[in-house]
Amino acid sequence: EPDLLAFSLTTGEMTWALWKLPNQEGLTQYEAALNKIVPTSQCVCLCQYDRRRFGPQMLMNALKQHPVVAIGPGIYDNTTVLKQARRPVIV
Repeated sequence: EPDLLAFSLTTGEMTWALWKLPNQEGLTQYEAALNKIVPTSQCVCLCQYDRRRFGPQMLMNALKQHPVVAIGPGIYDNTTVLKQARRPVIV
């Protein structure tokens, strides 16, 4: 039986991507690569996007890459959030 307390919590303040990655596609590729690694690890990752620094399209693209999203005090399955979004969601 696995030890449920043996995991790592990682957070990333994503503003670094604005000057380190060449374009929006680079950020999407980075997030997609993490999505391949994280489910097979004992790691919980939290990506923090400052909505004042990222444009609506970049936020929506980031939102599409995350299986679970925290918006304000709520935590949502990403498909629930995307179904409700008629315009870019502010996270």
